[in-house]
Amino acid sequence: LALAAAGLETWDMDLRTGRVLKGEAPPDKEGQGGALDDVHPDDRERRQAALEALVREGTPYEIEYRLLRPGGLVAWVAAGGALLRDEAGEPARVIGVSQEIAERKPAQVATLASLHQKEVLLKEVHHRVKNNLQVISSLLRLEARRLNDPLTAGALRGMTGRVRSMALL
Repeated sequence: LALAAAGLETWDMDLRTGRVLKGEAPPDKEGQGGALDDVHPDDRERRQAALEALVREGTPYEIEYRLLRPGGLVAWVAAGGALLRDEAGEPARVIGVSQEIAERKPAQVATLASLHQKEVLLKEVHHRVKNNLQVISSLLRLEARRLNDPLTAGALRGMTGRVRSMALL
């Protein structure tokens, strides 16, 4: 009941056969199938690589991928799993939970797109500010060369150094 209330589905994958038992379905009922049968074709290789990394290196299995649902529907899920070994210490099963993230995924994609737009804007602002500071630095340097008063020229050179420091920051 707690899993259902949280929107979670449990699964148990036999690494020797590739069979997956989902939820509490008995072996002869629906819910049992191949490990990649219902995974979207574009995500199968990435999901398989994550499973292999868990078995080979103990890398945590935490992944988001798409599932194909009846009627051609596509659902995003977040899954996590743990490796179980047999008596000989060999990898035998991966057990875990999956949760549909249909509402979260579009928001995540929109957030990443917004972040990318902000990064582009920040780079543009940085470029423009740096160019403007370089223009100011050049004007100060030219004015310092033109002056005959060493004290004023020295002050302008000091300002030029400060403007360059600001441009570097």
